[in-house]
Amino acid sequence: MTGIGGTAPSHHSANDRDFDELYRKHLANVYHALGATPPDYLVQADHGQPGAAAFIAQTSFVHPRIDGEITR
Repeated sequence: MTGIGGTAPSHHSANDRDFDELYRKHLANVYHALGATPPDYLVQADHGQPGAAAFIAQTSFVHPRIDGEITR
């Protein structure tokens, strides 16, 4: 699983298949509870090999400006 930009850390365990099946089952139950049909992709597990972890070197520093105002 990856986050925005595909750089999320990879966390795996021997229980990945069990967690995946349980997650897909719970998500399908949400669709049923809402009176909808779950999408077909929830039936098929994706047990592909996880990608290799990548190290991305720091490119710059964060320079926050703290002025006490709510700007963002």
